[in-house]
Amino acid sequence: MKRVWVVDDAIPVQELHCTGPRPLLFEAAAVRYLVEQVPAEQWGHGETPVRDLCQALCGEEFETTFFLSPQEMMRARAKGATPPHAVIFDWEYPASNSETNVATLDRLLCDSFVYVQIYTHLGPAAVEPSVATLRERFDGRLLPTKDKALVTAAQLHTDLEQAWGGTIAGEVADQVRHEAVAAVERTLI
Repeated sequence: MKRVWVVDDAIPVQELHCTGPRPLLFEAAAVRYLVEQVPAEQWGHGETPVRDLCQALCGEEFETTFFLSPQEMMRARAKGATPPHAVIFDWEYPASNSETNVATLDRLLCDSFVYVQIYTHLGPAAVEPSVATLRERFDGRLLPTKDKALVTAAQLHTDLEQAWGGTIAGEVADQVRHEAVAAVERTLI
């Protein structure tokens, strides 16, 4: 697992962009700066797990992109962003509900070969009934919902390595994507 998208509104990007329009996404360098410069208490009450996860995913072994909302993630995908290997998806957002979250995840899983880790302060029991249908449709690609404090980069890597067993996920899928795009370009020339 290398390419990861994190969707969480607890990342204090207002420390970078106080006024004016916000970028669609934030690369690891910007979030690494926040981890290093913004005191933990400014990450919000109970958001230490988010800060710790961001810190781990800003390392050289990952290519992480951060979004503040599911809508921003889907806009980036619609603009042609290469699908990640995994999406870490915060379940709780202002003006969202289970129905909109399920619709977003359904669209993401239909359009991309990606694994999704839902994490939440609500606990798995509050989310699992809402995603049961998705779990059936996308066999194995929707990882079990976890509390925010239980999702770590190392745990996600282990879970994905197990899920990828016997599939073309990961690097093989990346090579197929690369070759397909190159073939299309050669055809157009």
